[in-house]
Amino acid sequence: MRVGLILAITAFAPLAHAEDATKPATCAAPSDDNLPASWAAWKATQSLVPATDAAKSPDVTPGHAYALTLSPVAQIIYPVSADKPLVANTFGGLLSLKLAEGGTYGIALDGKAWIDVVKDGAIVKSVSHDHGPACTTVRKTVDFKLDPGLYAIQIANAPVANLKLAIISK
Repeated sequence: MRVGLILAITAFAPLAHAEDATKPATCAAPSDDNLPASWAAWKATQSLVPATDAAKSPDVTPGHAYALTLSPVAQIIYPVSADKPLVANTFGGLLSLKLAEGGTYGIALDGKAWIDVVKDGAIVKSVSHDHGPACTTVRKTVDFKLDPGLYAIQIANAPVANLKLAIISK
């Protein structure tokens, strides 16, 4: 019985190594030098403090990146309840996005946070979620199919007060 078990283990050992080879390589140090040209805006951020009240939301523009200084979620008056419950001792804020052209837009972040896009008092359903380009500081992107018009971006549940955000036209 022992011999059979040893033979079975050695027979499957090459498969375990082959499976490891198909996993994406991890980066020793993520670098934005690895970004594709379409992500050039990610490297040039503008400082911005999102509002705690929708009436005072600063504007963000596709093709730009922002270094956000967020507020505690307890201080924010969200116009629409988020799809995810607010977590105590986290950070967030409110931004305004005006689009002249419809299309698919990605909201990219360099850290954890919940993102909702709101139009006419309703949350817009995202069309996809993804990690950013490999080996970069982009942690996640959330894509939305948006028509021309005015939108609110709600950020919530960020564990830290500083977050980088970009709006990317896809």
